[in-house]
Amino acid sequence: MAKRTPETTGQVQSLVRALGALEELSHHPNGLILTDLARAIELPRSTTHRLLTTMNTLRFVVFDSATNRWHVGPKAYSVGAAFGGVRDLARLGRPFIRALNMTSEETVNLVVPDHTDLIYVGQQRARNPSPVPFRTGDRLPMHLAAAGRAMLAFFQDRELDSHVSATEFKKRTQKSITTGAHLAEKLALARERGYAFDCQESAEDLRCV
Repeated sequence: MAKRTPETTGQVQSLVRALGALEELSHHPNGLILTDLARAIELPRSTTHRLLTTMNTLRFVVFDSATNRWHVGPKAYSVGAAFGGVRDLARLGRPFIRALNMTSEETVNLVVPDHTDLIYVGQQRARNPSPVPFRTGDRLPMHLAAAGRAMLAFFQDRELDSHVSATEFKKRTQKSITTGAHLAEKLALARERGYAFDCQESAEDLRCV
């Protein structure tokens, strides 16, 4: 399948790039220097700097001159908080993930689908947790997560075909699903069992049900 680009999807390239930079910064609480951010989003330093200075003017990102690092800015937080105000999913789901956490004594995540990804909107950590690579606000491709496959297993055929066509099967670990055929096998197993399970497909040493 040909790679989807801003040109082939009718997207505004500069906006796609700016939001990509903002999303990458959201994964780094300590911020990123310009060189590392440019490398992560696969853009020239000069282009990345122009995007950042524009977003800095609007306060979507901020620059720490003491460390030469760029961070997510206060305007990004206020815009994101507007979603929480309309759909306070974390508040609604908190009693359920707490109850499951107490029963299982494991870290429990609350996620919602967004296109081909999941968004982590709530998390209840285990009392003595091992390191958890995902936190509230992070995204993960649906096909790599047990929660995502539990949803995909009951998609209608046409809806699932559309999802697979739009999915980029990038390899995150040696056990990641990399084809639609492999995903179909996992979904059939989830339907048969009544639950989904993933083993080190999104991160090493991480297993989820």
